[in-house]
Parts: sequence; structure tokens; C-alpha cells
Amino acid sequence: MNEAVSLAGAETTARPEAAGSGLVPFFVLTFITTWAIEAALPLFPSLRNVLPLFMSPLVKPGLVKDPPFLMCVAAYAPTAWGIYLTCRYSGNAGLHNLFARLVRVRVPVVWLLAAVFLAPLCYTFTAMLARLFTGQVPEFSPHHLTPQYALWTMALGGPLNEELGWRGFALPRLLQRRSPLGASVGLGVLWAFWHLPLFFIPGSAQYGGSFALYVVLVVCLAIFMTAAHLGTRGSLLIAVLFHTSANATAGLWHYTNSSPLLPLCFLLPWLIVAGTILICGRASWFTRPSQ
Repeated sequence: MNEAVSLAGAETTARPEAAGSGLVPFFVLTFITTWAIEAALPLFPSLRNVLPLFMSPLVKPGLVKDPPFLMCVAAYAPTAWGIYLTCRYSGNAGLHNLFARLVRVRVPVVWLLAAVFLAPLCYTFTAMLARLFTGQVPEFSPHHLTPQYALWTMALGGPLNEELGWRGFALPRLLQRRSPLGASVGLGVLWAFWHLPLFFIPGSAQYGGSFALYVVLVVCLAIFMTAAHLGTRGSLLIAVLFHTSANATAGLWHYTNSSPLLPLCFLLPWLIVAGTILICGRASWFTRPSQ
């Protein structure tokens, strides 16, 4: 049994017969729930004002845009269904294991450092590439490094909304059936398509962007997060910290002029990260588990 299988199996076999179970219901229910709620956004514009007290400390100084309440609710579908289906297929022992992984702090320090600092380093590399190839000098935005912005991002900007589903429930089960690369690409593509409605919702971070480049970017992120999963015995804390860092610091550099080369400058550092992981992992990333 290879490393990927043993690590994945340790996280999903609270009931041995449940290993790999529940993937189709998870993805179907997650997509239906999120897309149905986001489709209702134009019908209930008044719900944009449901969170003013919680959001005002960040909205007033311009740290974040005032998010529609329904969008915040919709983003919790992966975590909500991940928790429910973990209980459904693995019982209380599975739930205990899931939440234990969320507070698993005893991990190799290299993964902790990577979870916190990799994303801002990649974004800074993007800024250097943009200056080199587009001629513009991006403006540094230090408020994306503030604790309050990081906490808001963690709670409502993706990490806790999603990671108990994507990396908590789905990834270990995919690793029971697919190679680490196959699991990463499959989950990454589905993860990207789950965000598809946001490309048509004004005010979202994805609005107006290139969906094709976004899919490639998310697959690169998924490859890193699979590597972190395998390297930390499935620690969800590392997944949440990395997701928080990647989302919170995405606006660390502000670009005043658009350029056709800018998206490629943004994507290149993550392609290097994913490629490095695959090269260093060698054959283990391409090996399917024994059935």
C-alpha cells in the first residue's frame, strides 16, 4: 500500500466499509445548494444589508466589499454537506476525526510556513513579473495583511466555508480511488466549476475574469493542498491556513492597468509550485491505489 492510500485511509475509515463512499451525493448536493442560493441573489437584494454590524469594521475602511448575505450562506455548502455526510457514512467516530484534523497542529514546520507564506510570495513574484513584462508598477496594499482581514477571510471568505468539505470529506475519499495527481485534478476542476456563478455576479472577486485561467489556477492550488494533506496526515488546519492566506493576500498588489499578459503573470508562479511538487514527488503522484 502506497503512502497516499495509507494516509487517505487513516482519515476515512472510521467505518471501513464507508471508505470512498458519499462522493457523488457530496458533489451533487454541494453544487445544487450553492448554485440555487446564488441564483436567488437577484431576487432578494434586501439581503445585502443583513450583515452590516458584522461587516462595518471592515467595509467602512474599504478592506472588503459589502458581501450579499446569501453569497456567504451559499459558500458554506461544502462544509455543511461535508459534516453531514461524514456523520452519515462514518458516524460519530468520523465526525470526531474530522474535527480533530481541523485542530491538528503537530505538523512538519515546513508545511506550516508554506501554508502562511507561499501565497504572498507567489503574489509578490507576480508583481515582479508584471513590472518586467507589462511595465506597470503595482501598488502595495498592506491592509490585506491585517489580522481582522485575515479573520474575516477565514470565517466568510472561503476557508471555513469550504475546507471541511473539499479537503475534509472529498479529498481523502478520492485518494482511496485515484492517484494523488488524479485526485487533485479532479477535485480542482470541480472546485473551480463550483465557483462558476461568481463570474456572473457583480461585486464578486471572480466577476469578469477568465474562467479558463481560473480552472488552471485552482488545479495548481489543489495540487499543493493535496501535497500538504499527505505531508501532514490530513491536517485541515493547514488547508484552512493556506486557503486563508491565498484569499486574503490575493489583493496584496493593486494593478491600475489591465494587460493581456497580467493573468499569465498571475498564473506562472502557481504553475511553478505545482510543477515542482510533481517533479519532487516523482512516481508516487501518478500511482493509483491498490483496489
